Amino acid sequence: MIYILFVLLIIILVASYYLSEGEICAPSFLFSGSFVFSCAWAVSYAKNWNLDLHINTFLVILSGVITFLIVSQITRVICEAGIKDYSCEKENEQIIQIKQWKLLLFIGFEIITIILYLRCLKSMTGGKSIQDAIWIYRMASTSNANTYFFPRYINYPRIIISSSSWFFSFVIVKNLTAKRKIDPLVLIAFGISLGNSLLSGGRSSLITVIISLPAFFFIFHARGKKGKKQLKFYHILLIILAGFIGLQFFQRLGNLIGRNSSRDLMEYLSIYCGAEIKNLDIFVRKRLHLVDNTTWGGQTFLSIVRLVKKYSGDLNFYLYFDQPHNYVNGRWIGNVATTFYSYLYDFGYKGVIILTAVMSAISEIVYEHAKRVRIGKRPPVIIIVYCMMFVILLFAFFSNWFYESFATTGFVYNIISWCLLSLFFCSED
Repeated sequence: MIYILFVLLIIILVASYYLSEGEICAPSFLFSGSFVFSCAWAVSYAKNWNLDLHINTFLVILSGVITFLIVSQITRVICEAGIKDYSCEKENEQIIQIKQWKLLLFIGFEIITIILYLRCLKSMTGGKSIQDAIWIYRMASTSNANTYFFPRYINYPRIIISSSSWFFSFVIVKNLTAKRKIDPLVLIAFGISLGNSLLSGGRSSLITVIISLPAFFFIFHARGKKGKKQLKFYHILLIILAGFIGLQFFQRLGNLIGRNSSRDLMEYLSIYCGAEIKNLDIFVRKRLHLVDNTTWGGQTFLSIVRLVKKYSGDLNFYLYFDQPHNYVNGRWIGNVATTFYSYLYDFGYKGVIILTAVMSAISEIVYEHAKRVRIGKRPPVIIIVYCMMFVILLFAFFSNWFYESFATTGFVYNIISWCLLSLFFCSED
């Protein structure tokens, strides 16, 4: 079944490419491409993992990807009829200008915040070194029993710094495509914001922001070349090269922040790139028709449910991600199981169709607006938002990042941060 699924997903990917007029940053192409990538890894390790897909798992993935494609194309037609078109060709030479003193001030703000964070982290965890402290904090935060909480004067500045990485990513790519120049201070501020993302022990924030660089490039290209095929041969080579370098770097980055592994590189990568399909199959086989009705949307909308319970006065309420770790032939294969896991867990098979359709419609609407919005002296927030969606859709094979990222207070903080950064850096004085 896994081989049949792989072939069908490739057909859907090709269909999405032509239906999206060759725009490789279109939501349907990203989503279907995500599962083609993961399924290729799953095919390679099918024998190692005893991967004989249950028919329900097969239908969940196939119907989910097809639903996303159909809804995105319907939404695309509606948007093209209802959104006023705008020629972006005249923006090609326009750059985002930031005064040097503002960049220096922000770099100082970043450095001071990181120093305060590290001092507080070592003090709370008792780690002998920064690496030890980061590892202890990471283990606590992923065990659903985190007892380490930072004061607001550290949390809020770190939110701004994390958000700034997306802001600077926009500025770097926009100015590069317009004038082929980069302000060194912008690069420094961007680099510090990337380093800040590693200090909690996770790699996902760093990886998503790095991917945002080519993502912004393809979005700008789609804005300037409407109606023309986007996927050229050198684009394919760049994607393959960047992906290869990124995969080579992934395990080393884990070792750097204390997440050491003795596995060889290919097996290590297979767990993060393909085992999600095996994990989903394990889940489906265990709970063929069972839906967890304990808490509505407890896995899909965990952050919102927690917030509602908190402000409704339910102080005894506790909710955590129920993602058990899986093993095959005594070998650990992780605990994430594609974006469909949460939908199945909370709402069953109908949840896969409904929530995937909603995700597709929202993504396409934002994409169509991002292609048409005017870029003035400030980065439009909607383009940054779609760049986040671009990266999240690429990782649809991994986990429920879409609702985890956008149905949260964290997303509201990001919007506020981008607006503040835009006002500070791009205001005339």
